[in-house]
Amino acid sequence: MPSLDGLITVQIGAEGTASVTGNEEAFAAFLATETGRRLLAADGDVAAIGDLSTTADLAGVLVRFEDTGGPALEGTSGAQWRGFLDIDGRLATISVLSFDRAELSRSEGERLLVGAM
Repeated sequence: MPSLDGLITVQIGAEGTASVTGNEEAFAAFLATETGRRLLAADGDVAAIGDLSTTADLAGVLVRFEDTGGPALEGTSGAQWRGFLDIDGRLATISVLSFDRAELSRSEGERLLVGAM
């Protein structure tokens, strides 16, 4: 099995911030709005977010997008994948980024995100 080389970050919100479970479709739709795109953009520029696609299921919400506003972290580039789910009453966000040296394909990035979730 080939090894996947990507950067994974995890953020956990404060107690009571859970907002995905039972609202998966609405949360996915929110990410496509101007406010949702602003949330995804590293610099808050809605115009920088392109090629956005979302998937919602009982495990949470997955989104893949391009952010032309610059790399999220130095040494990373290309598409980004983000997963949103609730853990013990808290909103959790898991991000997957490609390293410049080995950009992840669409399926590899999604596979890495799902594994992390």
